[in-house]
Amino acid sequence: MKNYEDFINELSGDYVEDLNAISDAVRDLTAQGESELADQLLKYGQQMIAEHQGRDDDFRSVEDNNEDVEKFYTLLDAIFAKVLDEDFEGADGFLNRMEEEVGFISVSLDALEQGEIFRSFQSMTEEILYRVENVEEPVPILGPETEIWLSLKGGMALELKRYDDAIFYLEKAIKVNPMSTANRLSLSKVYRMKEDIDKAKAYNREAFLSAYRAADFSNCFSNEGYFLYKENRPSLALSCSMIAKEYDDENDEADGNLMMIASRFPDVEPASKKTFTDYLKERKITGTISQERATTLERLAEKAEDEGNMELAMDLYINLEALFHDDKYHGKLHEIAHKMSGEDDHGHDCGCGHRHDHHDHDCGCGEHHHDHPHDHGCDCDDDGCSC
Repeated sequence: MKNYEDFINELSGDYVEDLNAISDAVRDLTAQGESELADQLLKYGQQMIAEHQGRDDDFRSVEDNNEDVEKFYTLLDAIFAKVLDEDFEGADGFLNRMEEEVGFISVSLDALEQGEIFRSFQSMTEEILYRVENVEEPVPILGPETEIWLSLKGGMALELKRYDDAIFYLEKAIKVNPMSTANRLSLSKVYRMKEDIDKAKAYNREAFLSAYRAADFSNCFSNEGYFLYKENRPSLALSCSMIAKEYDDENDEADGNLMMIASRFPDVEPASKKTFTDYLKERKITGTISQERATTLERLAEKAEDEGNMELAMDLYINLEALFHDDKYHGKLHEIAHKMSGEDDHGHDCGCGHRHDHHDHDCGCGEHHHDHPHDHGCDCDDDGCSC
């Protein structure tokens, strides 16, 4: 059996190739029960990804220290400034400059046009989920810049009401990042604006399948609620919109749904649990993540905490708690809050902007009780389900 040093010494030095090799080794070692060595290699792989992060630790690039990368992120700052000013034409102009002036963007776009297959992940979490769930797929994984460009290009086209262009770029963004929920939700919105409701529904239901964040599920359910409202099915529309609010209390689209439903159907009640769950099952809609994906996210959160990346760990645990309402995740949030604040249990800042005495916590993870007569499509039979 190889030891840790043997594995490291055999790496080629190529970022994509080495990460794929580590992914294969972690899978094989885990299957063989060699969990300690698997964990060591997983940590090494995560450190490799971290070393390829760009500015502010938000982006990872295989073109590290390349002048094109510096130019890419300089232009990206200009794009974000234009977006903040709601100058979408100006932002789109900088995106066009990026295609012309940043060599690896034009090369990757040409490769897509030629039918080449590769991956690009704006989110490190999505990259890790993809690697875990597609270990048999030998596809090159590049840095995040291609997906960033395609997603922004599609988003600007949507803002400028150039719907066919938006579809063109967002579909390509999904090709390079098949894990993306955001791009599927954007495509659902595009088709809704084009009044092609069947395609809008189809992309929204694809988004349910790729979603792993509570906010993603909230957006999916609010969209489903809107479709049901337009179909004059107010009880189901109300149920979906209520769940959207449970997952994200600040979901403005769900608020809009609830206002429309109350105005047009003032006496409506939520659908029964059976009606609601039958609706979800018939459409293969699942309102939460699988246990396998939850385990991957939990493991990533643990590794982030071990490595001192408390912001990522906090974000992952907040999401897991919002999805599962499990005390173990709630407890982890407070452990991390203590570590981040450096204070004792008798008074600390949990990250929500408030001060709390011992056992009086509000860490931003929410208090959800699911007290309406249905569930999230979790297939359990308990009316008090906290899934």
